[in-house]
Amino acid sequence: MKNKLPNLLMALRRTEAFLEAHHDLLSAVNGSGTREVFDEHIARIRVYQVEKQKASIATQRLTEQLREQRRALLIDHMRPIARVAAMHLPHSAHIGVMTVTKKGLRVEALRAAALCMAKGAAAHRRVFIAAGRPADFVARLIAAANGISDASDARQRARDELRSATVSLWDQVRRARKAAWVLDAFVREKVKSPELLGAWDAARALRSANSARSASSARSARSRGRCARGSRVDRAGGGSL
Repeated sequence: MKNKLPNLLMALRRTEAFLEAHHDLLSAVNGSGTREVFDEHIARIRVYQVEKQKASIATQRLTEQLREQRRALLIDHMRPIARVAAMHLPHSAHIGVMTVTKKGLRVEALRAAALCMAKGAAAHRRVFIAAGRPADFVARLIAAANGISDASDARQRARDELRSATVSLWDQVRRARKAAWVLDAFVREKVKSPELLGAWDAARALRSANSARSASSARSARSRGRCARGSRVDRAGGGSL
């Protein structure tokens, strides 16, 4: 489905371009209510494409940001505390929470582990400061722990927006495809030239990576009169709108 969507979008753009390029011949088709419906869906498709792209970029950016914040929490905050605790507080009741957590923990589990570490370290604040940690090391650890939670929430919102835009885009593509299916009947009613019908079928074809040669052969067959309709081109080119 992921690979099918770009092919559908390209086929819809080619269909729109064909109708515009042959407006004189297809003026009745272009003036129909079905063409108006088709254009409305195309306009909405463009809106959702922009929204989908923005959400996709935001998701990638926030994923990288979260990855960096996780790294900073583990390496810049939790590891120094764990090593100072191992050296100076090996028998402390809090030593269990003052160890570096496994990297694979989910965000909320990692945040909880960092907050537990902050609580344990706060009970021995003087020891850590004397060992070389800054005076506000506990506050920094808490801020970093809360930061990965905030970053995770932001990424989830971007993912939700991406999912919503993708669902809406697919809905409009399906609706535009139905309108194109009706327009196909109108076009075939008006166009009698085998060459122009071949161009119409090529515009509507869903082209896979290996379909161009097959579609070209099918169009040649049509021009020689061996294919009266678009079914063979559709099969050769991976289907059509």
